[in-house]
Order: sequence, then C-alpha cells, then structure tokens
Amino acid sequence: MLARRLGFEPELFEVSDEELAAEALLPGSSGPFPPPQAFDGISLERLRREAIGQAKEELADDELAERLARLEKEDEINRILHDLKAKKGA
Repeated sequence: MLARRLGFEPELFEVSDEELAAEALLPGSSGPFPPPQAFDGISLERLRREAIGQAKEELADDELAERLARLEKEDEINRILHDLKAKKGA
C-alpha cells in the first residue's frame, strides 16, 4: 500500500471508516479547520442512512440497466427473427 510505503503510522490502517467518522464528529476533534459548525446536523446515524439509501439507489439503477439491456437483446433477437422469416418467405 502506498500510504505504508510513505511511512504513515500503522495504527491508522487498523481503524475502520466508521471509527474515523465518529472521531471526526467529536466536538473539538477537527482543530481549526473545518470549523465545528461544518458538522452541525451530521451524525453517524444520518451518515449510515444516507449511505444505505445511496447504495439501494445504485443497486436499483444497476437492476434497471440490466433489465433495459435484456429488453434491447430481446428486441434485436425479434428483429433478426423477423428478417429471417421475411427472407424465407420471399
């Protein structure tokens, strides 16, 4: 991993994303930047809900894309069959 080769502290790699977020949301943990009010209204629960909602949306988009691709294939198959039948009938 690049960060390890650059000499970052190993314990940073043992902390989960959720733990990092929880620490960032603690009052006074961010230092002077960003200002504490930058996190007003943000909680771990809110972050979880939004992440789950986004994941569900992306999955639904993927499913829709797959369904559209199947329909396009079916349309192409039907067009080819129609052309073959027309050639056979001619």
